[in-house]
Amino acid sequence: MTLSAWMVFGALGHSRTRCGKAALLKRIRRGLQSYDNELAISPKAFPESKLMAESQWYNVNRMVHLMGGLRAINEAGSKVTIPIGGNNFAPPLFIAQYHALHRDLISLGLKIVGVDYYESSQQLRGYHPPTWYPFHENQPDKNCSINAEHTWNGLAYAAYKAENIELMDICSRITFEIKACNLRLRQLSEAYNTELWSLCEQQQFYPGKIETLNSFSIYLETHDLLRELCTLRDYSVSKVSQLLVKIPLHDLHSQ
Repeated sequence: MTLSAWMVFGALGHSRTRCGKAALLKRIRRGLQSYDNELAISPKAFPESKLMAESQWYNVNRMVHLMGGLRAINEAGSKVTIPIGGNNFAPPLFIAQYHALHRDLISLGLKIVGVDYYESSQQLRGYHPPTWYPFHENQPDKNCSINAEHTWNGLAYAAYKAENIELMDICSRITFEIKACNLRLRQLSEAYNTELWSLCEQQQFYPGKIETLNSFSIYLETHDLLRELCTLRDYSVSKVSQLLVKIPLHDLHSQ
């Protein structure tokens, strides 16, 4: 059973609401369905959603964060450029389909950290942050961390609709930590990019260990990411253990 399922059944087993387990579970499912419907109708909520046709191009600008601080820029269309310092670019890449961006970059031996999606003029002008998606190449679900964030947020929303405050609080806190981890990863990538960009601009990049005034930002962002990950781990384990202790043994075997 998944972590989210244990949370739900644990809270159901000790709900202080007047309705029984079956009625509460029904209300939570109804709340989840309502939450899923609100997101699913909008491709913007999921920039790489399966709802988007394979053969269709979308008016979305994408900036791919690559390992080590490199960037691959895909303005709306097929052309992909990789800045390498100053006004210099690596030879451009042309993708055959909108969804081929990740695959084609990986085929070149590049490692993807995540992707920024610029879907509105406010994002392009810097008024709003881009939509950030971490990318997990070695996982069956390449967007697993973002999907986990949406799942827990959906559970929090469903628990609110079901008037189960304890479950809503747990799910909301875990949602916050997952989102914090996702964004900390982006900030770490930005710190690497600043380091790499400054060295390339000054023509001071060379193989081997490099230490500059920008390096401390990389250490700091790494520390912040690990701290958020540890907080998420400790908080989740603590809450799950509290709920599991409350569940009768025969209920665990029956699930």
